Amino acid sequence: MTTTIDSAPWAPGRLPGIGHAHLLLDDPIPLIRRLPDVGPVVRVGLGPRPVYLVTTAELLRSIGLGTAGRFHRDDLIEPVAPFAGRTLVTLSGDDHRRRRRLIAPAFHRNRISAYSPEFGRIAEDWVARLPVGEPIDLVPEVDRLALETLIATLIAADLGEQARSTIQSDSPLLLAEAAFRTLMPRPLRRLRPAAERRFLTASARLRGLLRDIVAQYRTSGTDHGDLLSTLVTGVDPGTGESLDDETIIDEMVGFLMGGVESPSGMLVSFVHELVRAPEVRDKAVAEVDEVIGDRPVRAEDATALPYLRTVLQETMRLWAPWINMLTADGPVTLGDVTVPSGTMVGFSANMIHHDPSYYPEPERFRPERWSDPEAELVDQSAVVPFGVGARRCPGDHFSWAQLTLQAAALLRTRLPVLPTQDVGRAVGSTTKGVGIRPSTARVVLYPRR
Repeated sequence: MTTTIDSAPWAPGRLPGIGHAHLLLDDPIPLIRRLPDVGPVVRVGLGPRPVYLVTTAELLRSIGLGTAGRFHRDDLIEPVAPFAGRTLVTLSGDDHRRRRRLIAPAFHRNRISAYSPEFGRIAEDWVARLPVGEPIDLVPEVDRLALETLIATLIAADLGEQARSTIQSDSPLLLAEAAFRTLMPRPLRRLRPAAERRFLTASARLRGLLRDIVAQYRTSGTDHGDLLSTLVTGVDPGTGESLDDETIIDEMVGFLMGGVESPSGMLVSFVHELVRAPEVRDKAVAEVDEVIGDRPVRAEDATALPYLRTVLQETMRLWAPWINMLTADGPVTLGDVTVPSGTMVGFSANMIHHDPSYYPEPERFRPERWSDPEAELVDQSAVVPFGVGARRCPGDHFSWAQLTLQAAALLRTRLPVLPTQDVGRAVGSTTKGVGIRPSTARVVLYPRR
């Protein structure tokens, strides 16, 4: 029997006017993980506006595959428009499908093979610069690696020191503010006028810089083997359509939005889990030694380390994004609940990945669950680190290659160990936009070669 929109229960902890914002901005994970016990569809308040979060893999897939109804992301356009314009992340319907076709060549396997040597080279140089033999917080170091890797694969041409410095300094500020603006209603954003001015100024500066770079690529006509070259020269074979300059800038910003926080968070989480499971770490190190040995990592290593892949897959399960939101474009049916057009609907891959009905001992770090024979028992409908359906991340293979080569480069020459004073100490989680990662990643790196 279909029930009304008001029949969906509220999540606990709602406050007048702000809903659950106080819980979501601090640490959303405790709230999110409780929702399956509340019901299959639960209301969570973003300020005065509710989001209807589904809590089962079946309902999540009904959203991703479109069987629940149609959705759009128009509500996300206004908060990030000064920064991101109309990137793939915010487009819907035919516009989304057309844009996805046009950027698909940038993530073709042949292109990823071309990027992979850069992944390895940058990671090897990064590892060589890390301090050894003393406790360090790996978080800022990994953030720098992620941004450096993205810039190198996005824009291979020589930018000049000033342009590179602008991208490196403005991107973290813009990414953090875009995440806040996406989650918070406009009235709450207006309470931060100084942050608003910084966001608008930095957005204009970065987009102006990217506009100059695109113009240089147009003029030169050179294929640098990077993401930008693919966007500039790409043509849809079916329609003959290509991307104009402003659209290319939108997608470059989209790559910045998705290509820094996600790989950075996953590599931090990988090290966090590894130092707390030395038996897993030692097995991964042994595989790296057997496959790679004394030489630097190479592009082909991305597919030659099966055990390391299971370790990364388990990391992705534990540290998957905490929320994804869409807006109903017409009536949408979520199991027994039907919501009207304009209703915000969401799901959490992190919630699904920690549900014991899908994953036995969900809080345990167990890479063996992804190896036969256990892998055959995993419900594939509940494996959603990159999303589902038309909105599945188009850069999933790109991310796999990048993460695998970075992890291999680290383990090839360094042994990460949990500092003695941190043994037994609990580490919380922190969010950056929809991403979730350990709040700190203190390690000691001992040289192996």
